Amino acid sequence: MREYFTVEKDGHVITCRICRHETVRNVILCGHGFAGSKDSGSVDQLASRVLKKCRDTAVVSFDWPSHGADEEKQQRPELNSAYLRAVIAYIRETYCPEELFGFGVSFGGYQFLRYIAENGSPFRKTAFRCPAVNMHDVLTETIMTKEQLEQCGNGRTVQAGFANKVPVDAEFIRRLQACDITKNDYRGYAGDMLIIHGTADEVVPFDVVKAFAQNNGIRFTAVPGSDHRFTKKEDMDLAVQQVIAFFGLAGEDA
Repeated sequence: MREYFTVEKDGHVITCRICRHETVRNVILCGHGFAGSKDSGSVDQLASRVLKKCRDTAVVSFDWPSHGADEEKQQRPELNSAYLRAVIAYIRETYCPEELFGFGVSFGGYQFLRYIAENGSPFRKTAFRCPAVNMHDVLTETIMTKEQLEQCGNGRTVQAGFANKVPVDAEFIRRLQACDITKNDYRGYAGDMLIIHGTADEVVPFDVVKAFAQNNGIRFTAVPGSDHRFTKKEDMDLAVQQVIAFFGLAGEDA
């Protein structure tokens, strides 16, 4: 079943979704990509397969600030961490999972890695699909136009993204630049991390993420010819299968 709920913390209302069967023993917490939402296709694909294979595992997703149904007017990396912390606390208090896993996609991967560097890992294992480890460069060189960057430089807030748009201002860009997670050392967590990345990613450079994984000793799977969104069904199927196997959740069809 699919249920929507909210988590309220420090005046913020975080919109969330859980996909589950009656019994919840383990939880996978998903962080969606830039300008995406808790209902993104990457979350749906994972939830569908998990609920089919693992009747005691739930998949939780939530909207980052200024994304989806969230009503924040501006994005701030620190607020993203606050949202993540609040949702994790809610999951632990409400479901008391034996194991909590993390799955971060693109921008969501960046946010999870940023949180882990600053707070330690709250997850038993964490998997990433095309994580935007160089999020500042991805935003300013790929997602945004030169005109939008100029507008931000003049003090304006612009709407940037893909099919959906989210607000971006100069302060958000500055804070991303100040938090370059490629300089962090994740080797202490590497044994419990997996990165899956397409060789034809047009948004987050394959070579940058591969080098990040190698520098930190993180298990890395290259998917030949796959783009950023893993639009080929066989590529998405492979990614989902690898994530479930990495978490040790393989089971019988429900």
